[in-house]
Amino acid sequence: MSIKKCEAWTKYTIVPAVAISTVTLPLMAAIEKLAGFTTEASINARKVAFFLGLGGYYSLLAKGRDYSQKKFKPTNIKLHDRLYFGMCGLLSLPAIYLPAKYISQQMGITPPDFWSHTTTTAFSAGVGIFAGNMIGYSIDIFRDLTGIKKSERKLPPPYIKNAKQPIKHMIAASLFSSSIILMAGIYSFSDKIRDYMKEINSRTYNEKNSLEERINNPQSELENILKK
Repeated sequence: MSIKKCEAWTKYTIVPAVAISTVTLPLMAAIEKLAGFTTEASINARKVAFFLGLGGYYSLLAKGRDYSQKKFKPTNIKLHDRLYFGMCGLLSLPAIYLPAKYISQQMGITPPDFWSHTTTTAFSAGVGIFAGNMIGYSIDIFRDLTGIKKSERKLPPPYIKNAKQPIKHMIAASLFSSSIILMAGIYSFSDKIRDYMKEINSRTYNEKNSLEERINNPQSELENILKK
């Protein structure tokens, strides 16, 4: 692959993939955990989504957004991005969850059931509408930070827009790294909550059984008291 092709692949494939993933990785991780995904199944789904992005899917989303803006010339970019990414989220999730389900099965991980997929799909469409503006902002910001195209939005602020390119590259890398750290924190926190609830339920179950045993065997309880 020539240097020019590498540069084009980076600009038009890698940058959109990183920009969209910066928003969607922690957001979808939280939604999938709320929908009942195990951490392993959710990680598989996020891997599939990210590799689809590296394969050019997120590049198509970004180009589709650009085309839609030129075609319809929306006066409200925020509303446009919300509707656009809401529709994209609703249509694209089967391409993410079907491979993720297969991978989870091959790894011996219990995949999410149909209800979890349905819940997540519905949530994701809502998230696309709610967070579509954030995704659009992220695309514009990463294009600016990587020197592809100056952002006409208020973000990033002027002192970042006018910074030297190596500094802007470091900021872009920091944003993506922070997203991954946040996603890992969501998984860690949700697993701790799950383990805590299991412990509470187990303790309650044991105490209930102990109480029932005392009620059903009063003679045995009396003997234990006398022995003490």
